[in-house]
Amino acid sequence: MIPKEFYIPHSIELLFDFFGKYNINTNEKYTKEIKRKVLNTISVLIQQKIIFVGNWIDKENFKKWDLANTETIKKIDNLWNENAEFSEFYNIAWFGYEKWYVDALESLGMTSQTDWGYFVKNKIGNLEKWIEDNKPKDEKN
Repeated sequence: MIPKEFYIPHSIELLFDFFGKYNINTNEKYTKEIKRKVLNTISVLIQQKIIFVGNWIDKENFKKWDLANTETIKKIDNLWNENAEFSEFYNIAWFGYEKWYVDALESLGMTSQTDWGYFVKNKIGNLEKWIEDNKPKDEKN
């Protein structure tokens, strides 16, 4: 399983939000190994139907990408060059948490002030199993 911090609702918005947990610096080259860590994490979160990916068309309109998981990962990989400047990450991809996921956590009492570790341990238990049992079954990956 990937780090539990990535499952905290609204904790990931941009690619660089993954960097801290993987000790990636924004001022270094983004090697294949670095990109692989982040892209694999994104792929798992998409497969689990935890996040969606898209980009802002303008200041008011967000467009969710209607792509298969593998195509989404390829698109991010192609847009993310090894010498990307910090500001470029705003134009690569944006992430949001799926409504079913946020709603299900809130129905169990999750709020923005809730201690995530305590919540998972005492309200959910096995997070991976809970996700599998609760995620929508009829949507594409």
